[in-house]
Amino acid sequence: MQLCPRRQREICWGFADVTGDIVLAAPASRVQDVSGLALETGEGRYISAHRVLLLVQGTVLSELSPIAESGQSLTAQSFRVSSKKTRCLLSEGEVFVNLYGYCGFNNMLQYRLDKDTALVLVSAAQIDSTTGEKTFIIEHISKVQQANTLKESLQQEWRTVLLNEKASEREQFASPQKAEYWERSVKKLKRVESEPAP
Repeated sequence: MQLCPRRQREICWGFADVTGDIVLAAPASRVQDVSGLALETGEGRYISAHRVLLLVQGTVLSELSPIAESGQSLTAQSFRVSSKKTRCLLSEGEVFVNLYGYCGFNNMLQYRLDKDTALVLVSAAQIDSTTGEKTFIIEHISKVQQANTLKESLQQEWRTVLLNEKASEREQFASPQKAEYWERSVKKLKRVESEPAP
């Protein structure tokens, strides 16, 4: 189903509820497998997700297993990378997941999580019915150095969509019908003086 442009703008601006087919950063604890990826909201309903972003940190060394038959050169082989017991940094408490991905020789170091922190785009999940253990398939991974700022930003993003929490500044100034929207103070502009060009 294709949304009309007006409805798409309303969703992007936060004036309407998000209904599905989203790509969103979320805690692993909110990801479910309901005939495909789905994210659990605060009201206990599910929003279908096209992809999910996880902010994770490895706790053990990743394992690489070659996929192709032996006899090929190392640079021509493909590998299955498994990062088990990976900590989800967006979840409350200690939540661990297993990550599996596929790579070639050239991007092997990027896919090896080891004990690094990374933003991972996942496209599928499998949840063990008895233990509840979650396993995700990696579509893309980007390692990050400064995780705290990114974590705060992603926390606010997923809470806005799934828990319907609005940031205080956004709530205060969101509507042009509110006086505060037009009357908020703006920092004084400073003039930049420079030498004239020769």
